[in-house]
Amino acid sequence: MKTFTGIAILFILVLSFVFTGCRGIETQQDPIDKALPAIDFDIDTLPTPGAGKATVVGQVFDETSQEPMVNVTIRLAEVYREGGEGAYVLDTAFSPGTYSGDNGVYILQDVPAGEYVLIIGDVMDIYKIIPDEENHPKTWDVPEGQIVNFGQIFVDLIP
Repeated sequence: MKTFTGIAILFILVLSFVFTGCRGIETQQDPIDKALPAIDFDIDTLPTPGAGKATVVGQVFDETSQEPMVNVTIRLAEVYREGGEGAYVLDTAFSPGTYSGDNGVYILQDVPAGEYVLIIGDVMDIYKIIPDEENHPKTWDVPEGQIVNFGQIFVDLIP
C-alpha cells in the first residue's frame, strides 16, 4: 500500500508541475556566499562535494511567526526537461532529503548534480512546493562540485 501511495504522490507532483506553467521556467541559482545570513555554522567546515555531487544549504522559517522551523522535512524533486517543457519527480524513497535543525538550517550533502524543485514539509500530509515570482515551482541548478545556498525560505504549512 505504501508503494501505491508513493506512486500516487509522485504522479500528482508531476502533474502539478506540468499544469502549473512549467514552460519557460528559468533556473535560478544563488551561488554560495561565505556569509550565509542567520545561519550559524561555518560554511568552510563543509566537505567539498565528491565527483558528480553537490551540497545544498539553506534555512527555513515559519512565514507567520518568522521563527526558524525545526525538524521539518526538506526534499529535492529532480526536474526533467524536454524542449521547452518540464516536469519534476519526487521519489519518496530516493530523492535527496533531510530535516531542518534547531535553527531551521538544512544541509543536503552528496546531492547528484542537476536541476531541482524544493519541497518543504511531509508530502503525505502538509507540504509546500516553493514557488517563483510567477507562482510556478521555482527551480535551482545544483552544479557538480559546488555548495549551493538556497537561502532563507519562508513557508506557511498550516492546512
